Amino acid sequence: MNVRDVPNQVHAILAERAAARGMSLRAYVVEVLTAHVALPTVGEWLAEVESLPPASNADPAAAGLAAERDERDAQLANGSPSGAGRRAG
Repeated sequence: MNVRDVPNQVHAILAERAAARGMSLRAYVVEVLTAHVALPTVGEWLAEVESLPPASNADPAAAGLAAERDERDAQLANGSPSGAGRRAG
């Protein structure tokens, strides 16, 4: 593969990064391209997400948080000591 018309600044940065890793420019560019194609495109990622089963609200942690929140709200509504810092309205 030949890549033409690479901007000088891009070429220089690639060469610097290759040298910093003790690699040839060719080996570094192959590594960068290999890492790039290992990542899904946005379209591929969305297709994968859409193929997953729907999320469930049956998470015990979420239920526990909801119960704690309901209890706190009830205490605040009843004027219990946990709501002592609240101003009377």
